[in-house]
Amino acid sequence: MFKKITALILAILLCLCALASCSTSGEEVPDGMKSAYISGEPFRLYIPEGWVSNTRSGVSGGYSPLYAGVSVSARYDSNISADTDVAAYLEECSAKYAETLDSYVNTGISEALLGGKDARRLTYNAKDEDGVSMTCSQFCAKDDNGIVISLYTYCPTELLEKAENDIESVRANFVILNESPVIKNDEVIDKNTPAGMKIASDKNAAYRLYVPTSWTCEAENLRSEARVASDGSNVTVTLYEPSVSMSIEDYFDRCAEDYQKGLRGYTLIEANDRTVSGKSAKSYTYSAEYGNAKYRIMQTVFSDGKIMYSITYTALDENFDTHMTDVELILNSFRFR
Repeated sequence: MFKKITALILAILLCLCALASCSTSGEEVPDGMKSAYISGEPFRLYIPEGWVSNTRSGVSGGYSPLYAGVSVSARYDSNISADTDVAAYLEECSAKYAETLDSYVNTGISEALLGGKDARRLTYNAKDEDGVSMTCSQFCAKDDNGIVISLYTYCPTELLEKAENDIESVRANFVILNESPVIKNDEVIDKNTPAGMKIASDKNAAYRLYVPTSWTCEAENLRSEARVASDGSNVTVTLYEPSVSMSIEDYFDRCAEDYQKGLRGYTLIEANDRTVSGKSAKSYTYSAEYGNAKYRIMQTVFSDGKIMYSITYTALDENFDTHMTDVELILNSFRFR
């Protein structure tokens, strides 16, 4: 997977697109593999036993500890029309990757199999933030309900020959369930939950993300995110642990360097000091374009002394101000445990 700060860009891109590892009872895990998917997904992702699951980040996926930079992930997109051709869908994905990834080259779309379904495979080359040449694939198929499901693979080009068997085992053992995603919207609270709000963070997280009850979220499901169902505006929490001492300004400056490269039309609008859970923080508001739409994003950055936190609010430009009262409430209610 591309490096840590780049991962934050990809998290933001997933929010723009959208506007706990566990095993099901009776599940037969393939020999030599282990599960690496989040409960409720309409698929099962398995990775080699020697790999590390990445589900604690809120993403179905994992990575190889032996071959640095080799990773896989999977996600579904139920917002795409059931009659959408997957090859056309991948062409749209490719066009967006060309806008955001360094040295992007589409090397072809070909026929493939995924989870027993006819699929298409987009292959492309790009460079990560350290300039390492990567060879990547996106396998894409539709389940019986018309939901688009994608398996992503990432590998440094120089490691392709060594890692190809592991990567192929992930594809070969991928399962499409042909079941609707399980969307939970339980109003989980604790004794500190403000009136009219609910928990949108994992029960084991070092913090509590509270959101208005009118927002949609899956309580305590490893992800820290919530959205407005009517227009897709969303709030997410991401963490970054720097290897050296870093101020809020240093951190966002590094983010901004990558945003300028990876987010089309990136423009910083304003930066305002504030406090979050008793910690000094700063809210950076910026705009960016994705597809044919313009977005406005407010990224609030602060630190617990070791880890940098970002609470990021993303909305279409015309909807940004509509939910600001709720977003201020979310920021003011955030608490460390």
